[in-house]
Amino acid sequence: MALAGVLAIAGCREQETPTFTAKSMLYIQQEDFADGESIDLAHLTKSFASYAGASEMEVSFKVNLIGHVTDYDRPFEVAVVEEETTAEENEYEIEAPVLKAGEISTDLKIKLFKTPRMDEEKVTLTILLLAGKHFNLGYEDQLTAQVIYDNTPLKPEWWTEFIALCYLGEYTPAKYNAFYNYCGLTDISDLEPSELRELVLGFKEYIEENGITEEDGSPMELPII
Repeated sequence: MALAGVLAIAGCREQETPTFTAKSMLYIQQEDFADGESIDLAHLTKSFASYAGASEMEVSFKVNLIGHVTDYDRPFEVAVVEEETTAEENEYEIEAPVLKAGEISTDLKIKLFKTPRMDEEKVTLTILLLAGKHFNLGYEDQLTAQVIYDNTPLKPEWWTEFIALCYLGEYTPAKYNAFYNYCGLTDISDLEPSELRELVLGFKEYIEENGITEEDGSPMELPII
């Protein structure tokens, strides 16, 4: 069997490699890097308000292997950390976690469900990897992951400074809701520049034709011309 060449991504800090045993080990990847900046993968903040009309959404955490690749699937176990969790059982569902045959990593998928209390408060879900039949635990500081979620307005990640400057202007909840009502899209990050320009020009016309304003009655303005 091949040995998976998976190393923890831990920034510039050094950490002790777990002592090798016959049983493979798992850990939750805590960060990644893009454009020279660290991205936190294990502590997420989500809002249903960023996905207008959605009653559920899915998040995932990357679980990596230290040890041997196998030719069969290997389920593993996770637990909810009760003292660090405020989410009720009807507000999430953890997909049965499994490392597929031949794989060195997998996505631990969790469905989040919207409830009325999220209009007023945030809820937290913290999960922990457990040792089991197929796996021991890897790096001690990379065994947990957490998501905080609610239904209060939160600017989508794709609404960057560039999008604000060249296309949609400053983010406001009213503008985001109007945009969703116009096109039904909750993510435009994969659109080509020509497609994005056409979309936003259409949105600008939609705003003007329907007299849509910000919540305080001021004009809803877009910089695109």
